[in-house]
Order: sequence, then structure tokens, then C-alpha cells
Amino acid sequence: MANYFQESVEMCRREYDEVVVRRNPLISDLVKDHYDADLSFFPGSDAATYKRALMEAVLREVRATAVKEGVPVLVLVVPSPIDICDVCEVVVDRQKYPDYDRRRLTSVTAEAARRAGLPVLDLFDPFREAGADGLYYRHGEDHWNPAGQDLAARLVGERIVAEGWLRDP
Repeated sequence: MANYFQESVEMCRREYDEVVVRRNPLISDLVKDHYDADLSFFPGSDAATYKRALMEAVLREVRATAVKEGVPVLVLVVPSPIDICDVCEVVVDRQKYPDYDRRRLTSVTAEAARRAGLPVLDLFDPFREAGADGLYYRHGEDHWNPAGQDLAARLVGERIVAEGWLRDP
């Protein structure tokens, strides 16, 4: 895990180079889900700027489609355990990455959704308040565990009721 962030930075660099610089239309890996190190560690970089613009464009299209079809949408923002947990297998070296902000990945996404006119449920604060260390798997598995899924499901359900989306048309 010592090279995790360096590998993530390199994967992000390769993706940006292939897709944006070289304009390669081929998708090379649909399965790999890595940490967005470029956005997290280098927020002023071309790659981070591109990712923010792409996220906003996608979310605007989601909203336009949802409005056209009359379907409500709720953007659920799930934080990475790297950013939210106090005890994680990989820890950001803040001297090596001085621009790192543990809220950046979730806040960028939540802000993009709001600018697109979509309602947002950002799980960063609720997960922190509930003890984020107990809401994720460990040992190389960085997804949320049943306790995290349960909390998120409860919060989403509450939001759906609050939005009034269950009323008869």
C-alpha cells in the first residue's frame, strides 16, 4: 500500500493523457476504480479542472433527462474511506500533498450537483458523526459495509419522504 497514491496519481495522469490529450475514444478498463488522486491532491491541475467540468456536464444532462421524463433524481455522494476514516490502511502524506483536503472529493461532487439543479445527499458529515471507521470494509476492500449501507439507506429514505416523492401524482 506504500505506493498506492503514487499509482493512483499515475493512473489519473494516464487517463487524462489518453482521453483528453490524445482523444483516444477507446475505453481501456471499465472495472478499475481508483482514488481520484489528481482532483484530491492537485486541484488546480488540468486533469482536475477537466474532471470537475465533466462532472458538471454529466449532471446537467442527468437533470435535463430527469426533467424531460418527469423522474426525480437524488445525487448520493459517498466519501472514500481514505478521506473520511480516522484509521485507514492508506494515509495521505500531507507534506507530500499539501493541497489535500479530505472533503474535496465529496464537496466538488455535491457542489456540481447543486449547480446542475439537482438535490444532493452528501454522506460526509453523517458518516463522520456515525463513526466512519465502522462503516467501511478493511484489508484492501474500500467499499461501505452493511452498517454504512444501512445508514445511507435510512438517510435516502428520509430524504425521499421529505422531498414528497412518494405522493400520488
